[in-house]
Order: sequence, then C-alpha cells, then structure tokens
Amino acid sequence: MNPGRISRFIAQAERRAPALRVHKSRFRPNLNFRSSIPGVPGMLIRAFTLIEIMLVVAILGIVLAIGLPSIYHMLNKEAMISAIRDLTDLCRNARARAVFREENVQLHIHVRDGSMQITGGGLAAGAEGSFTKTSAQLSDQVRIEALGVNFQDYTDADEAVITFFPNGTSDELIIVLQGPHGEEKKISLEVVTALAEVETLR
Repeated sequence: MNPGRISRFIAQAERRAPALRVHKSRFRPNLNFRSSIPGVPGMLIRAFTLIEIMLVVAILGIVLAIGLPSIYHMLNKEAMISAIRDLTDLCRNARARAVFREENVQLHIHVRDGSMQITGGGLAAGAEGSFTKTSAQLSDQVRIEALGVNFQDYTDADEAVITFFPNGTSDELIIVLQGPHGEEKKISLEVVTALAEVETLR
C-alpha cells in the first residue's frame, strides 16, 4: 500500500475521533476520593485531623471528671438506703411471724460482720421463711456505729438479740448506721407497736 494513503487514513481517523488524543498538558491526577455510597453521588470523604481527635478526647475527659463523683456518691447512698430497708424489713417480718405463730421470734444482729437473721416461730437460724426476708447482710460501706437493746449497750458485743412477742410488742432497740461519707441514720423500735422508725442524725 502507498505510504501516502496510509498517512491520509491516519489523519482522517484522528479528525473523526479527537477525544482519543492524549495531551500531557491536560492530564491532571484527581486526588479527591469520592464515595460510592448509593444515593450520595460524588460526596467527598474527609478524614478527622489529629487536633479534632484531641479535642474530642479532651471533652470526654471533662465530662467523665464531672460525672464520676456523682455516680460514686449515688452508689454509696444506695448502700445506706439498702441497709435501712433490709433492717426495717427484718423487724417487720419478725413482728408478723411472732403474731402469726403466737410465739417469740428473735432478730440476731452480728455487730462484727453486719449480718442479721431471724430465728424462732418455727424458723431455724439461717433458714428462709415463706416469701419473707429472714436474713440480710450490711454492705461493707455501712457500719454499725451504736447499738442498744433494752437500754443496754451492745456496740462492742459480738451479737445482739431483739425479741418480738406474740402480742405485737418487742424489746427496745436503737441502732445507728454510718455511711461512707459520715452520714448517720438511727433506726429505733417503738416497744408498744414494735414498728421501726428511721431518723437522720447527720
């Protein structure tokens, strides 16, 4: 084939398809990465800078520093509330058992370890009654600051026993519980009714 004709064919093809030409001056690399998220065409993906990450960490640290003391105080307060609830429940259950069984029922309070159990009324020590609480354990954050039964001091004793009678009365009881922050609650039994009363001392 004539070389001249070949040159003309090439020239005609270039004129018909100018887009096939590659010019070095027009080539620019695209450094913007675009996402392929459906429904969001062409959205740029931008990473977090180190300063932004440090700001977020600093804000989280401030929030935790403000919130942790409140959470700690709330948990400690719950320990005192639970101790008062357990003691008043045991007194109420012991009184009800004494009246129902028509015999004396004892509430044992162990000062050293903070354990409490009901005995008597057909219930052995440590046994569980029918659907009523018969034992409890004070939290390590709550301690017995003072304990008196029938006007006698049992604060330094190993055990104190409070008797509930079938006529709905009981021994005299005064117990002071102290929480982790120095707060004190006094629980006392009114001997005529054997009902527990709670008083805040400080």
